[in-house]
Amino acid sequence: MSKGNIQYINSPNKFNKEHLLEMLLEELNCMVYRCRNDDNWTIEYASNGCHELTGYSPGELLYNIRISFKDLIHKDDLKRVQREVNTAILNNR
Repeated sequence: MSKGNIQYINSPNKFNKEHLLEMLLEELNCMVYRCRNDDNWTIEYASNGCHELTGYSPGELLYNIRISFKDLIHKDDLKRVQREVNTAILNNR
């Protein structure tokens, strides 16, 4: 059922939710990512906004194809960032 530009979905399934989330993420003017807690913080998902922020496309960042997330962090900041990430993980944040 559709009213104007709004579509109503009576029983949203997983596909509809994932598609809606993907559409939303692609419209945001920011970078959304998911990475592993490994030595390189391997990126498993990166939105298109990563190009404007980092200069790399999602395909170049995924699974360290061209560069790792860790390599994007300035070396003077790396220890502090690692410490803060580890603290956040320990505190379930």
